[in-house]
Amino acid sequence: MPSSHIVSTGVGPRQVRDKLGHESLRTTSAYLHPTHDVRQREAEARHKIR
Repeated sequence: MPSSHIVSTGVGPRQVRDKLGHESLRTTSAYLHPTHDVRQREAEARHKIR
């Protein structure tokens, strides 16, 4: 599961860091893409088949 998806479930970035085995939170944050996730959800909502 991608780290940004883990965070979107409510898990904190420090817990993600520990799960991925990163030494630095900065390393973990490089893998977090919250703006992409927001844009993805918005696009899915606009283009949902009804």
